[in-house]
Amino acid sequence: MDARLHYDSSPFGPAPWRERLRAELYSLHRFLAADPRAAELLLAELRCTAEPGPPAAERWAESLFELIDEGREEPGAPAGLGRMTAEALGGGICTRLYAAVVRDGQLPPAAEVVPELMYCVVLPYCGRDAAREELEIVPPPRSPTAEVADTYGRRP
Repeated sequence: MDARLHYDSSPFGPAPWRERLRAELYSLHRFLAADPRAAELLLAELRCTAEPGPPAAERWAESLFELIDEGREEPGAPAGLGRMTAEALGGGICTRLYAAVVRDGQLPPAAEVVPELMYCVVLPYCGRDAAREELEIVPPPRSPTAEVADTYGRRP
């Protein structure tokens, strides 16, 4: 199993950081929505264990933290931000999704939750104006690959 746990996440290439992060969060939402049992297991393991989680979950979390941490390279990002900022933001994402899946029993619609998550992540790196823009960005269209992944619960 790869670091992305087989949810639809195509190679993003040289796309800007915010676009790659947004695509990653929408892809994560699709993955979690497609298989609620897997979502609960993944999120519970990441949130509730003092011991290192399953290797795939650890790789996934590390991949998310690395992507968020790239925000330090954005023009105008404050010099004092460190890796801990990315880990705190990534942990907040996991906690928010855990609360929705485990406590509430379902994820809110992607168009509702992803822009708010993006706002939270973009704010410390790019500032208030860029974060506010995230609240207005329309969700990307679903790719044929995402449709297949949702249908079968795995990447083709």
